[in-house]
Amino acid sequence: MDIHFEDERRFLWVRFTGLWVIEKESPITGPILEECRKRGQDLLLIDFTGVANERLSLAERFRLGIQALDFRGKLRRIAALGRPELVDRQRFGEMVARNRGINVRVFTSSEEAIRWLFAEDPPR
Repeated sequence: MDIHFEDERRFLWVRFTGLWVIEKESPITGPILEECRKRGQDLLLIDFTGVANERLSLAERFRLGIQALDFRGKLRRIAALGRPELVDRQRFGEMVARNRGINVRVFTSSEEAIRWLFAEDPPR
């Protein structure tokens, strides 16, 4: 799998391409956090639309949600973008991460993902 950091001034846009192997420990969160730090960004769009995988298992979705913990307390919002066939209707990986305090949402439209990144937080 290859990682590409796109030129976007308002947030960090990370694109993944190739075959994606979701391991227990993520080797990619460190480089992503370092790039966010260098660019002064706390908004992240992770784009999985270019991965070669055709489906994800329940265990892989769980591992993705757990791996998001590496971002806890370091990023304000994380939008994940995937092809419709890779995103399950129940958003299981999203639920795993959100239940652990990560402000993340999964989308199949880049426009919706970007709109959510910049939406105002509701009053508490």
